[in-house]
Amino acid sequence: MIVWKGWGILILPIVALCVAPLQFLTVEWLNFPEQSLPANLALIVGFFLSAIIIWFLGKRLNSKTAERVFVDKESGQEFKLGPQHSFFYIRMEYWAFILPVIAVIIFIARLVG
Repeated sequence: MIVWKGWGILILPIVALCVAPLQFLTVEWLNFPEQSLPANLALIVGFFLSAIIIWFLGKRLNSKTAERVFVDKESGQEFKLGPQHSFFYIRMEYWAFILPVIAVIIFIARLVG
C-alpha cells in the first residue's frame, strides 16, 4: 500500500522519469549489459538527479509561506497549519536524502549479485 499526502505521490514519477531514460540509453542504445558499470552509474545518476528535483520541489510545496496561524480563543495558544506533501509519512524534501542511499544500496547489490 502506498501512502502519501498532497503531491507526495510525485516522487514515483519523478524517479521513474529520471532513471528510466538513462537506463534505456545505456542498456538499449549503447548495448551495455544491465549489470555493467555504465548501466549502474546511469542508475545512480538518475537517482541523484531525481533527488535534486525532489528537494527543490518539496521545499517549494512545503514552504512556510503558505502556513496559517490559528489562535485558540480560550487558551490563547497558537497553532500553525501548513501544507503537507509527504510520501510514506516522510516530507517530500527529505526523500532527497533517502533516494541516494537507495541508489547506493542497489549499486552494491548489483555488484555483489
